[in-house]
Amino acid sequence: MVEVQIGALGKAAHDPTCFPAFQPAISMKLVFEDRGNKVVGPDYTIYDGKKKSWSSDLLINGIEVAVKTQKKSAANKYGLSWTFQNSEIRKDPILQNPESWVCFVECDDSDEKFSCTVFPPVKIKQLQFKEPKLLHLKGKKKVVYAEDLAVKAEVKKAKL
Repeated sequence: MVEVQIGALGKAAHDPTCFPAFQPAISMKLVFEDRGNKVVGPDYTIYDGKKKSWSSDLLINGIEVAVKTQKKSAANKYGLSWTFQNSEIRKDPILQNPESWVCFVECDDSDEKFSCTVFPPVKIKQLQFKEPKLLHLKGKKKVVYAEDLAVKAEVKKAKL
């Protein structure tokens, strides 16, 4: 688990309400940098819904990696899982490229540190996509459940 304190981020964390939005990618960045990788990102821009950036969240050793996050409170309700847009109107571009990399993160929104567990990266083609448990999301989203991942999260603590 990677713990990042709000004050450690400087300018990006001046508004504490925005900190949880950046925490998953920052946690991932710390895990990979700690292992000697060169990491570029994340983008700290907050986009309006329709202007959402579909570009990768991080560049790790020159490889684009998307970050998908679920809060612990949601995982407790629906099971630890990550959703992808998959409708006629909106579709996650990463689903179009089976060679794309994604990294899954679980964030603990029950504590003020908002600590995160980072799962190892995986290619889209290696994932098992299922229908969401919520009826109103069926046909609009695809879901990857943690229990279906081949590798489990490595727990690690790091403080800035």
